[in-house]
Amino acid sequence: MKENLSFNVIGMMSGTSCDGVDLVLVKYFNNNNWQFDVLKTQTFAYSHEWKNLLNNAFYLKGEEIINLNFRYSHYLSDLILKFLSTINTNVDFISMHGHTIWHNPAAGYTYQLGHGGVIASDTSIPVICDFRSQDVGLGGEGAPLVPIGEKYLFTDYSVFLNLGGFSNATIIENGEIISAFDICPVNIILNYLTQKINLSYDKNGELARNGLIIDDLLTSLLTINDTFDNHSLCREIVEKEFIPLINKYADQFTINDLLRTFVEYVTVTISSKLPQNGRVLVSGGGAHNNFLIKKLSENYEGEIILPSREIIDYKEAIIFAFLGLLRWIGLPNTSTKVTHSAKESCSGAIYLP
Repeated sequence: MKENLSFNVIGMMSGTSCDGVDLVLVKYFNNNNWQFDVLKTQTFAYSHEWKNLLNNAFYLKGEEIINLNFRYSHYLSDLILKFLSTINTNVDFISMHGHTIWHNPAAGYTYQLGHGGVIASDTSIPVICDFRSQDVGLGGEGAPLVPIGEKYLFTDYSVFLNLGGFSNATIIENGEIISAFDICPVNIILNYLTQKINLSYDKNGELARNGLIIDDLLTSLLTINDTFDNHSLCREIVEKEFIPLINKYADQFTINDLLRTFVEYVTVTISSKLPQNGRVLVSGGGAHNNFLIKKLSENYEGEIILPSREIIDYKEAIIFAFLGLLRWIGLPNTSTKVTHSAKESCSGAIYLP
């Protein structure tokens, strides 16, 4: 690979918790190793209408989901154009994670909203998207993909924990990815509970802090962990296993109690899955939940490290921009070690305007 490569890339990320769309403009350069400078970040919160559309998309069929995909793609284009209007930098391409609706690699499919062809046409900028399908086609899980970026961009750490809609972790030793895995739902359930009282989320975990643990519910939640593997969690598991169980207790206990119990479940589960006595770099929206971080620090024997707010909020967007860069220059951006595919691939669909 040639040294002194330099690219300006827009990374775009929408997580399963439906908080909004994260956009980053990142300059990547290679001088013996990959480095990056974050030039601009912005999050566009979803309107109430878009939250409802995305949360209910799981239940759509056929022409309805196709129609929504094109509407959503034009919506993303509008956000990108707003983002571009505030900067004066040439952009080489856009790298988009997309919004996952269905992910069932065991059945051989995955599907995300966000059509690169539409966005490339709207913005006149090349778009790279759909990073998961090729890996699933090769018999892999299509996830996790983030470890490749962690390996090359965050070389000072060996354990990574992301607290998003789901929690996931990466373990790296001597510069090689040892393992990467999903752990359990986090914000997708916490936000589901707060929405029952017309709140988008539990700010700083204050509601959970004032709740009590429901012992029977906690035991049942921990038992669910034995029913799924940790390669790639998805909305289907939440709908099938977690929500029906939690709803059984919804009439008997307060939202605060349900939140407190689920925070305990999350922190106990994560602590049991991470290497003991590790130094863990934490990112994702859940890193702003002070109470959750407090309980995690109490339950975990190692060190919990919170980086800058920029990295907490935009690490995944930064990494997916980098995965697009690897696709653009033709280098592998998946790891068979963690996706369990038949071979590494240079994944992602490229759409030219």
